[in-house]
Amino acid sequence: MNQKWYHFLSNSLQPLALLSLQLLRREKEQTQELANYDFIVFPLVKAYETFLKDYLFSLKLIPERTYRSKKFSIGRSLNPDVRLEQRDEFWLYDDLHRLCGEHVAREIWDAWLMRNRLIHLYPGEVQTTSLAQAENKINQLIRVIELCGHCAFENGGEKK
Repeated sequence: MNQKWYHFLSNSLQPLALLSLQLLRREKEQTQELANYDFIVFPLVKAYETFLKDYLFSLKLIPERTYRSKKFSIGRSLNPDVRLEQRDEFWLYDDLHRLCGEHVAREIWDAWLMRNRLIHLYPGEVQTTSLAQAENKINQLIRVIELCGHCAFENGGEKK
Protein backbone atom coordinates (compact mmCIF):
# COMPACT_ATOMS: atom_id res chain seq x y z
CA MET A 1 0.00 0.00 0.00
CA ASN A 2 1.43 3.38 -0.93
CA GLN A 3 -0.73 5.70 1.18
CA LYS A 4 1.32 7.90 3.50
CA TRP A 5 -0.59 7.15 6.71
CA TYR A 6 -0.02 3.41 6.26
CA HIS A 7 3.74 3.90 6.43
CA PHE A 8 3.43 5.74 9.75
CA LEU A 9 2.47 2.35 11.21
CA SER A 10 5.16 -0.12 12.23
CA ASN A 11 5.53 -3.20 10.03
CA SER A 12 3.80 -5.34 12.65
CA LEU A 13 0.71 -3.07 12.65
CA GLN A 14 0.32 -2.69 8.89
CA PRO A 15 -1.40 -6.08 8.42
CA LEU A 16 -4.08 -5.09 10.94
CA ALA A 17 -4.78 -1.86 9.08
CA LEU A 18 -4.85 -3.70 5.79
CA LEU A 19 -7.30 -6.24 7.21
CA SER A 20 -9.77 -3.51 8.19
CA LEU A 21 -9.57 -2.04 4.69
CA GLN A 22 -10.03 -5.46 3.09
CA LEU A 23 -13.02 -6.24 5.30
CA LEU A 24 -14.57 -2.87 4.47
CA ARG A 25 -14.10 -3.40 0.74
CA ARG A 26 -15.49 -6.95 0.95
CA GLU A 27 -18.57 -5.93 2.94
CA LYS A 28 -19.33 -3.01 0.61
CA GLU A 29 -19.54 -5.54 -2.23
CA GLN A 30 -21.97 -7.81 -0.36
CA THR A 31 -25.69 -7.69 -1.06
CA GLN A 32 -26.74 -9.10 2.31
CA GLU A 33 -26.69 -6.54 5.10
CA LEU A 34 -25.45 -7.52 8.55
CA ALA A 35 -26.77 -6.21 11.86
CA ASN A 36 -23.36 -5.00 13.05
CA TYR A 37 -20.05 -4.11 11.37
CA ASP A 38 -17.86 -3.56 14.44
CA PHE A 39 -15.67 -6.42 13.24
CA ILE A 40 -14.47 -4.31 10.31
CA VAL A 41 -13.02 -1.64 12.57
CA PHE A 42 -11.56 -3.92 15.27
CA PRO A 43 -8.23 -4.70 13.55
CA LEU A 44 -7.44 -1.01 12.98
CA VAL A 45 -8.59 -0.12 16.49
CA LYS A 46 -6.20 -2.75 17.82
CA ALA A 47 -3.38 -1.24 15.76
CA TYR A 48 -4.29 2.28 16.95
CA GLU A 49 -3.54 1.47 20.58
CA THR A 50 -0.04 0.21 19.80
CA PHE A 51 0.49 3.01 17.28
CA LEU A 52 -0.20 5.56 20.02
CA LYS A 53 2.34 3.95 22.33
CA ASP A 54 4.89 3.94 19.48
CA TYR A 55 4.01 7.55 18.75
CA LEU A 56 4.39 8.75 22.34
CA PHE A 57 7.71 6.93 22.56
CA SER A 58 8.98 8.39 19.27
CA LEU A 59 8.18 11.89 20.55
CA LYS A 60 10.11 11.02 23.72
CA LEU A 61 7.03 11.68 25.85
CA ILE A 62 7.39 8.29 27.52
CA PRO A 63 10.60 6.45 28.44
CA GLU A 64 11.31 2.92 27.26
CA ARG A 65 10.27 1.47 30.64
CA THR A 66 6.80 3.02 30.25
CA TYR A 67 6.67 2.06 26.58
CA ARG A 68 7.20 -1.60 27.47
CA SER A 69 4.89 -1.51 30.50
CA LYS A 70 1.53 -3.23 30.40
CA LYS A 71 0.29 -0.96 33.18
CA PHE A 72 0.63 2.37 31.37
CA SER A 73 -2.86 3.76 30.71
CA ILE A 74 -2.96 5.42 27.31
CA GLY A 75 -6.52 6.59 27.85
CA ARG A 76 -5.71 8.36 31.10
CA SER A 77 -2.57 9.91 29.63
CA LEU A 78 -4.52 11.39 26.71
CA ASN A 79 -7.61 12.49 28.60
CA PRO A 80 -7.91 16.29 28.47
CA ASP A 81 -10.38 16.20 31.37
CA VAL A 82 -8.08 14.70 34.02
CA ARG A 83 -8.46 16.76 37.19
CA LEU A 84 -5.60 19.11 38.06
CA GLU A 85 -4.61 17.14 41.16
CA GLN A 86 -4.31 13.94 39.08
CA ARG A 87 -2.06 15.40 36.40
CA ASP A 88 1.35 13.81 36.78
CA GLU A 89 4.26 12.77 34.55
CA PHE A 90 1.99 10.21 32.87
CA TRP A 91 -0.61 12.80 31.85
CA LEU A 92 0.49 13.68 28.32
CA TYR A 93 -2.40 15.61 26.82
CA ASP A 94 -0.73 18.94 27.58
CA ASP A 95 2.51 17.74 25.97
CA LEU A 96 0.67 16.70 22.80
CA HIS A 97 -1.17 20.01 22.80
CA ARG A 98 2.14 21.89 23.05
CA LEU A 99 3.92 19.78 20.40
CA CYS A 100 1.15 19.22 17.89
CA GLY A 101 -1.54 21.79 18.65
CA GLU A 102 -5.02 21.61 20.13
CA HIS A 103 -6.55 20.15 16.95
CA VAL A 104 -4.25 17.13 16.82
CA ALA A 105 -4.42 16.48 20.57
CA ARG A 106 -8.23 16.60 20.43
CA GLU A 107 -8.40 14.34 17.36
CA ILE A 108 -6.21 11.76 19.10
CA TRP A 109 -8.49 11.85 22.13
CA ASP A 110 -11.70 11.71 20.09
CA ALA A 111 -10.42 8.65 18.23
CA TRP A 112 -9.55 7.05 21.57
CA LEU A 113 -13.10 7.68 22.82
CA MET A 114 -14.50 6.13 19.63
CA ARG A 115 -12.23 3.12 20.21
CA ASN A 116 -13.52 2.75 23.78
CA ARG A 117 -17.16 2.93 22.72
CA LEU A 118 -16.50 0.28 20.08
CA ILE A 119 -14.59 -2.14 22.31
CA HIS A 120 -16.30 -1.81 25.68
CA LEU A 121 -19.81 -3.10 26.18
CA TYR A 122 -21.69 -1.84 29.21
CA PRO A 123 -25.06 -3.12 30.47
CA GLY A 124 -27.92 -1.32 28.80
CA GLU A 125 -25.65 0.38 26.24
CA VAL A 126 -25.51 -2.15 23.43
CA GLN A 127 -24.74 -0.29 20.21
CA THR A 128 -24.31 -1.53 16.70
CA THR A 129 -22.28 -0.08 13.87
CA SER A 130 -23.66 0.29 10.36
CA LEU A 131 -21.41 -0.21 7.37
CA ALA A 132 -21.30 3.55 6.76
CA GLN A 133 -20.41 4.15 10.41
CA ALA A 134 -17.65 1.53 10.23
CA GLU A 135 -16.20 3.31 7.20
CA ASN A 136 -16.38 6.65 9.04
CA LYS A 137 -14.57 5.16 12.05
CA ILE A 138 -11.83 3.73 9.83
CA ASN A 139 -11.46 7.11 8.12
CA GLN A 140 -11.27 8.83 11.51
CA LEU A 141 -8.44 6.53 12.63
CA ILE A 142 -6.60 7.00 9.34
CA ARG A 143 -6.91 10.78 9.65
CA VAL A 144 -5.51 10.72 13.20
CA ILE A 145 -2.62 8.42 12.26
CA GLU A 146 -1.77 10.80 9.42
CA LEU A 147 -1.95 13.85 11.73
CA CYS A 148 0.30 12.12 14.25
CA GLY A 149 2.79 11.16 11.59
CA HIS A 150 3.09 14.72 10.36
CA CYS A 151 3.50 16.05 13.90
CA ALA A 152 6.14 13.42 14.71
CA PHE A 153 8.23 14.42 11.71
CA GLU A 154 7.94 18.09 12.57
CA ASN A 155 9.12 17.34 16.11
CA GLY A 156 11.99 14.98 15.35
CA GLY A 157 10.14 11.73 15.90
CA GLU A 158 11.22 8.69 13.97
CA LYS A 159 9.31 7.13 11.12
CA LYS A 160 8.50 3.48 11.76
